Amino acid sequence: TDGSPAVAIGEGYAGAISPDGKWAVTVSPDDSRKSTIVPVGAGETRNIPISDISFGLGKWLPDNRRYLVFGQQSNHRGRVYIIDRLSGKVEPLTPEGIVGNFPSPDGLWLPVRDGDGRFWLWPINGGDKRPLIGVQPEQFAIGWRDNKSLLLTSNRPEDRIPRRVYVLDVPTGRQQLWKALGPSDTAGMRSVG
Repeated sequence: TDGSPAVAIGEGYAGAISPDGKWAVTVSPDDSRKSTIVPVGAGETRNIPISDISFGLGKWLPDNRRYLVFGQQSNHRGRVYIIDRLSGKVEPLTPEGIVGNFPSPDGLWLPVRDGDGRFWLWPINGGDKRPLIGVQPEQFAIGWRDNKSLLLTSNRPEDRIPRRVYVLDVPTGRQQLWKALGPSDTAGMRSVG
């Protein structure tokens, strides 16, 4: 930052800022079916057409055009959708009950968990899903180090304080402890992260 005061660019819950820093997504605090793509600088705001999908927060893909987001229709299980910034079109990426929110840095894969607790790499641009081996049932993805190294953690008591983060080598399915995050004095703490 340059020390200038903050400038409001839109209303609602802040979503992610695009990788090029030019776009942000907001979700209405009053109606999660209302999402807006707003320019960070000059440009035109795009309201996503309202439907029966309630949106959560999501992640931009590296093309700065597509926004990957969790959504849920009434009386349906959640799934992942892709919102196109240019057209405003909203399309499902995964079937109902298959969710994930950390696309690979190259924008090709999304680690997901299905309704049976199995892990997959879901192709973002079409193709066949691949099994994601080496993930323990209680673990969940929290990001990537690179296109082959997925970061994982869990809510097992031994992984919460300090918060243990594991790195999974996606091609081999091998994982190892990467970092333990937390303060030196954990008195009174219930969890980190």
